Amino acid sequence: MKAVLLGSLGALTDLTTLERHAFNNTFAEAGLDLFWSQDQYQAILKEHGRYGGPTVLVAQLGADIAQLADRLEHHFREAIDSAELSLRPGLEASLLDARRQRLRPAFVSGAERQTVLRVLAALFGSRASTVFDAVICADCGAPAKPAPDLYDVALDAIGTTADQAFAYETTADGIAAARSAGLFTFAVPGQVKIAEDLSSADATASTTLREDLATCVAWDLRHRPGGPALAGQLPKALAGRYVPAAQ
Repeated sequence: MKAVLLGSLGALTDLTTLERHAFNNTFAEAGLDLFWSQDQYQAILKEHGRYGGPTVLVAQLGADIAQLADRLEHHFREAIDSAELSLRPGLEASLLDARRQRLRPAFVSGAERQTVLRVLAALFGSRASTVFDAVICADCGAPAKPAPDLYDVALDAIGTTADQAFAYETTADGIAAARSAGLFTFAVPGQVKIAEDLSSADATASTTLREDLATCVAWDLRHRPGGPALAGQLPKALAGRYVPAAQ
C-alpha cells in the first residue's frame, strides 16, 4: 500500500455542533422564528441523514433555502475559526503511523477549499499545510460525490493507483465515490447516529491505522492469485509493513 485517503471533514472531527450553531445564527440574521436545540438537531440527523438540515428547512419554511446558503456557509466558517476542534480518537497517531509506514496521506472532500483549509488550520495549526500530500476539494472542477472523480484527481495528485490505496468515508455518497474509484473503503461512523446506511463500505474503521492497514492487506491477499496461500504464511507482526508484490 502506498496511500491513505480521508474523504470528508467528518473523518477528521465531529462538526455537528458547529453546523447547528451556523444554522441558528443564519436563522437569527434572517429574522426567522426558528432555533434548533442540540436534541432537535441530533433528531434531524438521525431521521434525515447528514444533509437533513436543508431537508427539514424546506419542509418547515415551505421554500427553497438557496438564498440562505451563502450566509450559512459564512456562519459555519466563523464557527470553525472560533472553535477548539479536536481530532477523532486515534487519528493523530494514525497519521504519524502513516508516515512511518511510508503511506502518502491525502484529503478528498466535497466541501469548498476555504472551509477545508479553515478546519485543517483549526486542527493542526502551523502544521496544517504539511499533514496531507494533497488536498482535493469541491472547487477543483470535478463532479461531486458519489461520482469517483474527486478520488481520481487525488490519486493522480499523489502519483498512485487505487489498488495501492485505501479510503475513509463518513457518508453513503462518499463510500460510493471511493469504491467506484476502486479503493478499499472504511466507513467512519459519526458520534451522532445518522440515518444513513454505511454498509456498502468494505469494513468499519478501527481506532488505529495499522489495524486498518492489516485489514486491507488481508483483503488483498484473499483476492489476488496465490494470495490465500501467502496469507497463511505471513507473520502477524509484518502485516502492517506488507506491500503486495504486484506493485
